[in-house]
Amino acid sequence: MQKLEPQAGQLAKIDRLAIQLAESDDLAEVAEIRDKCAFLQDMAKTVFRNLDAQNRAAASKLRAERKAGKMLAAMRLRGGDRRSSGHGDRLKLQDLGISHNDSKRWQKRASIPDEWFEAYLATAEKLGEEISASGLERTARKAERAARSEEGSSVSANDGCARGAKDGPANENTNRPDDRSEVESPARGEEVSQPGPSGVALLGHADELLGNAKGHCDTLARLVSPLAQDPDAELLPATRRGLVRYVDELQRTLNELLNLSESKKERGS
Repeated sequence: MQKLEPQAGQLAKIDRLAIQLAESDDLAEVAEIRDKCAFLQDMAKTVFRNLDAQNRAAASKLRAERKAGKMLAAMRLRGGDRRSSGHGDRLKLQDLGISHNDSKRWQKRASIPDEWFEAYLATAEKLGEEISASGLERTARKAERAARSEEGSSVSANDGCARGAKDGPANENTNRPDDRSEVESPARGEEVSQPGPSGVALLGHADELLGNAKGHCDTLARLVSPLAQDPDAELLPATRRGLVRYVDELQRTLNELLNLSESKKERGS
């Protein structure tokens, strides 16, 4: 029967993986470190229920994904392959044990500026929140919108000053918003359509759900593998809880994907 390591052993493993990650320049090794961190993150969350260990493993996992993403971007393996120098052989993602979706996700996370990434980790730790890829990407989107808004305000202000200096005071009656001759209103009884989520947003959400589903399947495989390999292995209460939890989460994720697919079909019809 396999025994669970104490939390101190798990923390030591996480620290060793963080050191290995910092020293590694091999893509396959970085991807392997990422998988090990993901497993330790799941164990800390479902078995030990230790947020500190969970977040330390999650942070190392994200660092590994970002490092792998930068390597993939440099190799230009975006969806498939490249020709290796001097040979006609093709180096493919599957040869590295990396899926196309993982490659896209990791490169996307690698494109997030370092200062945004570190700020997210520090904020999550300060607030006692779970560190996750979805949390990082939400924070990055907010920071990007804020940066665009600030840039747009600056450009508008500069343009306004330039026009004012060139044209002088504007005519108060020009382009007034209450000029009813240029305002179109729906006919009485006509239904006004409300904008729904964009296709890009739907695809982004679907990609995130697929990533979650894959993560749940990987975790279930890790939990079941020892039981399948050892006929005398005992199903520990913690492992049982983990199996129930991740089967439930996988079912919810797949149902949400089905609902998203139906929503997309309705929008297209």
